Amino acid sequence: MKVIKVLALILLGFVLFLSLSVLGTAFTLNSTVINPDFYAREMDRVDITSLAEEPISDFTAEAGLSVEFRAALLDAVSQIEPLAKEQVAAAIRPVLDYLGRRSQSLDLASVLGDTVLDPEFIVSLTERVDVPALAGELLAEEIAQEVPLSKSELVAYAKEVMAEIEPWLRQQIAVIARPLIDYMLGKSPSLNVVISLQPLTDGLRTVFLRSPPSELSGLTQPQLQQYFDDNVRGLMPATFEVNEDLVGPDVPSARARALAEAESGLAEARVYVGYFKLGYWLLIVFVLLLVAGFALISWQVRRATRGLGIIFLVAGIVFIAGNLVARYFIGGFLGQQPDVPAGLHLLQLVGDSLAPLAVYGIVLAAIGVGLLVASFIFKPRQAG
Repeated sequence: MKVIKVLALILLGFVLFLSLSVLGTAFTLNSTVINPDFYAREMDRVDITSLAEEPISDFTAEAGLSVEFRAALLDAVSQIEPLAKEQVAAAIRPVLDYLGRRSQSLDLASVLGDTVLDPEFIVSLTERVDVPALAGELLAEEIAQEVPLSKSELVAYAKEVMAEIEPWLRQQIAVIARPLIDYMLGKSPSLNVVISLQPLTDGLRTVFLRSPPSELSGLTQPQLQQYFDDNVRGLMPATFEVNEDLVGPDVPSARARALAEAESGLAEARVYVGYFKLGYWLLIVFVLLLVAGFALISWQVRRATRGLGIIFLVAGIVFIAGNLVARYFIGGFLGQQPDVPAGLHLLQLVGDSLAPLAVYGIVLAAIGVGLLVASFIFKPRQAG
């Protein structure tokens, strides 16, 4: 009978050790992959400005744009980065809530419209950007081939003009943002926004007449006016129209297909995540039943606490050691990859992803030590 009891305890202990191992993996996944707070924390660590520096440098060099424009563009990215991270995290949360069955439905178009594609959010981004510095040089690029002025003079004029009409320019961005996004998200069947460019032309004329280029310094105001009308005004269209042809007539249908496919994929993933969550909680219950079964078969408190203490302590040590080994090898591998951008902070991501595993191991080891200490402190009653 004693042999059967010992074999049963060994079997239960082995199954308990395996169950604790599986539970540790499930705990890590539950704390990272399907946890919206994990994504928010990790996204906050990513240095988007640093990641954007090389692509922006390549773009400005290929387009022939100035170093000042590159600096202004990087500054724009830096200014909007915190807000963009907040909105992306806000968009991820309802998706994970849906996968985790904390919500019953998911409308990706609404999620996007309420977060990263919210018109008010888009407008707020432009308020953090040096619009004159960016739009001024782009305007100069557009008219550089037609106006017989030096590139530096054109850029200076364009920037001055943009500073002059900046409030109007920001207002037009707000006017365009909502109908454009509604069209892209399928909330509106058509798109037709017409913006008068007269304020832009007037602003350019004002700056030109106020401080003409050195080549034209000898001209009178009427002559400068005539020069402007002949060489610049004709280049400026009367209006700017944002319509389906400009955006792309197939954008709404392509968007609808992409969102439908994404929602279908998420619905399928939701089923598997549901199985995972159910299995996770059933595994916790199973571990508790194994602990109770081990204690009942052992019968004696000292033997039960000592046996369980050893199992928990060994499992905890295995997880702590496994976490350290994984960090070492993954860190070494990433350190040998020269193409990994520093702004991604992959080593930190690996550490954060494995952190729940380490916490789990420490908790198991602490429980094991506590049970072992209890087994030595507890003194059974003496008979009679």
